[in-house]
Amino acid sequence: DFTPWDGYAGFSCELYDNYLLWGKKDARHLSVNTALTVLWDTGEVAYVRLGEDEFGFVRSGSVNTYPVSTGSSGPEWTPAVL
Repeated sequence: DFTPWDGYAGFSCELYDNYLLWGKKDARHLSVNTALTVLWDTGEVAYVRLGEDEFGFVRSGSVNTYPVSTGSSGPEWTPAVL
């Protein structure tokens, strides 16, 4: 049995309408950390759901279980003034 799990698009995650991942021009690039649900995963290709009504296929290695760190989330560091 496969249990669906929530994940996040990684770098270079592209959504295809077919499990062969053909049609580069038809693929939709997903922004890093786009939330998705992995409904099935073969180890090479994952069938995913975005939101409530969008489905497609991505490379298994392009989905993460945690958000990708894209830099600091706090204010930028500035040197002290003496």
